[in-house]
Amino acid sequence: MSDATLDLTRAPTRAPSSRPSSRPSSRPSSGPCARRSPLAGRILCAALCAALCAALCAACTVIRPDEGGEGGEGGAGGVGIGVGGAGGGAEVEVTPVDVDMLVLVALDNDPVSERYDTIIGALIAELALVGVNTHKVGVAPMYRRVNSEVPLIYGHGEAQGEFSSYGEAIEAFTSPAGLALLEDTGALDGANLIELGGRLGTATVLHPSDPTSDGTYYFEGPRDGLIVVWINPYKRRCGLGGCDLASGNLGDLLTARTPRGEAAWLSMGGGGRLPASRVFHLFIGTEETDDEESFFSSCESQVGFPGELLDYIESSPSELYLQLQRALDDAEIPNDEVDFCDALSVQLPFSLALVTQGVYSAMRR
Repeated sequence: MSDATLDLTRAPTRAPSSRPSSRPSSRPSSGPCARRSPLAGRILCAALCAALCAALCAACTVIRPDEGGEGGEGGAGGVGIGVGGAGGGAEVEVTPVDVDMLVLVALDNDPVSERYDTIIGALIAELALVGVNTHKVGVAPMYRRVNSEVPLIYGHGEAQGEFSSYGEAIEAFTSPAGLALLEDTGALDGANLIELGGRLGTATVLHPSDPTSDGTYYFEGPRDGLIVVWINPYKRRCGLGGCDLASGNLGDLLTARTPRGEAAWLSMGGGGRLPASRVFHLFIGTEETDDEESFFSSCESQVGFPGELLDYIESSPSELYLQLQRALDDAEIPNDEVDFCDALSVQLPFSLALVTQGVYSAMRR
């Protein structure tokens, strides 16, 4: 497809699921502490203790944005926290950190993908509030490829970009014409991340009007860290034990370190690398359970969740993200999760506020 305008007509290719009638959920609580991994819990505990100490000592707290990085859509710079009582007080500066973000999204021509934009924007905004400046934010397909290579479908701030927002790019690439550019090769979970991560510093953004053109490298050299976001409202294609890629098992690949303690699977601009402890994985997926009735009932119970999406999302009988979090915990690689149904409800800001505190703590360790 060359020199063509994408047809954005949305004729769903994914058949709506046949969901059972609702029953009371047996799923664990979806509150802020539910399903949180041990390492994320330790990071979160430290962050919350620090916040509690500050609250006990302060009569008031004022968040003041400073000059910072690009911040993505809705991002901001570092923050200063003013603490003082009736007799005045001192301003405590929170040292900002600068990160890049790689977002992998499961793409299909259905209404669910239209919501990814909201999740990404909310995450960037919450990161800014705790002093995490997002610079390069690239979006890539979780399963689809172009000629066996994983493309970036959007890069925030790209000079020659064809789209003005995450939502506009995702809408284009989930239209019939957009999906025609991206072949579903049947790749297992994590295969696209490993393929793209090994050359992230030389990855370019796919331009649908001229898909064969060579673009400029999007990501630059390493900053303070990288956040990898997995957004998947569908079934996982393998459990961790079955995610055997051409180069090895997914868990082994993501936890492998170089002799210098860097993430072996990741190569940034100029061939630079990041310490494995500065690569934060955030999983935003549907519940991994074979109890569909419980799954649908739990999603329906979330205040603000758009009920019309229940016909398109799926629980996952295969446990991947839960097992992968355990593997990352064992390797002391920071990670956290947000339930996908929570992410489309009024719970999202609160859930992300807890996650972003953990991100900041991980990048400052």
